[in-house]
Amino acid sequence: MEHIHVITRVGEKVLAGVEISREEASQLAAIPDADVPFLLAMADKIRQKYVGDEVDLCAIVNGRSGRCSENCKYCAQSKYHDTNVAVYPLMAADEIVAKAKEAEVGGANRFAIVTKQKLVAQIVLRLLPVEKGWKETKSFLKY
Repeated sequence: MEHIHVITRVGEKVLAGVEISREEASQLAAIPDADVPFLLAMADKIRQKYVGDEVDLCAIVNGRSGRCSENCKYCAQSKYHDTNVAVYPLMAADEIVAKAKEAEVGGANRFAIVTKQKLVAQIVLRLLPVEKGWKETKSFLKY
């Protein structure tokens, strides 16, 4: 019952617009499994107040794939891991714009291009033409 009191106290604080402390966040993170449904119910109540039933859909496209020189242990894109991921260079601007338009038709509110950031200058120069294509789409594609 102690955990339900913590959930209620902290949840009411958030509903009142007050920021919770690190200690309170830690208490919520330590809630036992048996009380998680109550925690989820409070989270839903908070979501209803601040967000309602609106859903924000964001679509992403993998701007280039595979053979990344980084060795991130979790990433299927790394050349150091045998993942059978598709390998392709940075997509052309018109391909990215086409993917953005597909996302828009699919109901996405936002669109992002995912790629490793090591060669930022090369990526920016290659994607400058995307801006023109984005301006021809709805405003959600503007950055």
